[in-house]
Amino acid sequence: MLMALCIASSASLPGVAASAQLNPVDLRAQEFERRTREQLEREQRLRLLEREATVQSEPAAPLPQSSATEPCWQIRGLRLTGNTLLEPARLRTVLQSHLSACMGASPINQLLAALTALYVEAGYITSRPYLKQPPEDGQRLDIVIEEGYLESIELADPDLPVSLRGAFPDMLGRPLQLRELEQGLDQLNRLRSVDLTVDVLPGQQPGASHLLLRPRSTAPRLSSSASYNNRGTEATGRHTALLNLAYDSPLSLNDFISVSASTSLGDSHRYSRSQGIYYTLPYGFWTLALSASQAQYRYGIALPSQTVSANGQAHQYGLALNRLLWRDQHTLLNGNLRLSTKRSQSYIADTYLAIQSPSLTVAEASLNLLKLADGIWNANVSYAQGLDGLGADRDSRRESRDLPRAQFHKYRVDIDYTRHNPTADGVWNSQLALQYSPDPLPSLEQLLITDHYAVRGFRLAALAAANGAVWRNTLSLRRHLLGQLQISPRVGVDLGWSQYLKGADIQRVGGASVGLALNHRTWQVDVDYQRGLFGPALPIKERGFWLMELSLHL
Repeated sequence: MLMALCIASSASLPGVAASAQLNPVDLRAQEFERRTREQLEREQRLRLLEREATVQSEPAAPLPQSSATEPCWQIRGLRLTGNTLLEPARLRTVLQSHLSACMGASPINQLLAALTALYVEAGYITSRPYLKQPPEDGQRLDIVIEEGYLESIELADPDLPVSLRGAFPDMLGRPLQLRELEQGLDQLNRLRSVDLTVDVLPGQQPGASHLLLRPRSTAPRLSSSASYNNRGTEATGRHTALLNLAYDSPLSLNDFISVSASTSLGDSHRYSRSQGIYYTLPYGFWTLALSASQAQYRYGIALPSQTVSANGQAHQYGLALNRLLWRDQHTLLNGNLRLSTKRSQSYIADTYLAIQSPSLTVAEASLNLLKLADGIWNANVSYAQGLDGLGADRDSRRESRDLPRAQFHKYRVDIDYTRHNPTADGVWNSQLALQYSPDPLPSLEQLLITDHYAVRGFRLAALAAANGAVWRNTLSLRRHLLGQLQISPRVGVDLGWSQYLKGADIQRVGGASVGLALNHRTWQVDVDYQRGLFGPALPIKERGFWLMELSLHL
């Protein structure tokens, strides 16, 4: 779910070049847009893995046991026909391990069951072998593979606003493949308001199958949330209000749309505001995603003789194409290609700051792995490259080689691990972000080191760099109170390492936090105390501070 952004302080730590200092919009807007978009995608994928089994078919019959007294037939070889789906070598291995010179009914049934299991293992859950004719002494065993085909797909509730064609493209008339079936269900069940299970039933024709999709539960298609927090900056205002609206399948194509907005509260002469929209459209193993966001800010800078105004805005548009590459019961592997344009405009006293106003076009390729194994693992590996098209700045026009590059190269790794301890009702979460670039990066592409979503405990100064690492660790306990009320105390310790560019000085920071969350089905209150533990000499002395957030889910 998209959330609106909170604006960062414009102060920078020593050692960060003036040309790359953070303005109050760019980097946190970029980081928040990326984080909330990836969080939405991760929650949808995780919801799919954690669902109960959604494919219901008849259980396999137990393998028959051989009897020493049952009669057997002298078999002179075997002929297998009808296979178009599996490699012949795989079938030969199974046949050789079960075939013998004299076979009774039980060994023959075991052979047929082994062939069935081979097809099921490959995902063809409705393919079945059978004997073309009864076995006879001195004759070949003649086995035919009925690979079957999907005859029809039906919704038990035809009023559901979903598209079966978009979820199960090109499946009719072909052998039923479990992975294609599960992916189609995933594309439907990724919507919060949809929870479907499927029955695999016999079709009207021999060898045909019929899919019946039944809703297990329903929820409203429209959802909304509102929140208030004090995570803003001193310059643009600490207090921020956020609103988000999400709607499932607005075009009845299994699509999803989310719209968000935020604004600082208080003085109208200083503000930070943002708006964003996110839309996804799935089709089979593919998902198309569109995103757009913008942010505006204004605040005053006190000079010895006067106060001048600083203001600016940022725009970002993205187009992404995602494909499921591999899956099993506990794992999802996705590939993603993304093209985005990013524009920033910054002014002080109505003077345009060209260096702090990059125009970028970025192509990014990434792999995402989500796995349930002794906890929840989520890993993302990406490579991003700045392009010179679609109105982007050109490196050939830079006044100095030390200035940030628009045609950059950047590598990033994000790993998130969550482990639940059911005995103590505790949760440990560890997050690691690593980034490397051989180039001086624009502020929009740097790794944010100090922030509420990075190293906690710093809000008067912002630290970011082309190369760096952030390691966050949080331990929380969950206790149920009255009814649906839940309390969760927590502690956190974070470490950060940064290098503005290759060869520059290395800076290290550490922070800690202690917090408490009260959760209900429709609301949440979160209180957090943060304090920096160590770091480089700061231009402004940083002390511990309290943060608070109130959220309502409607």
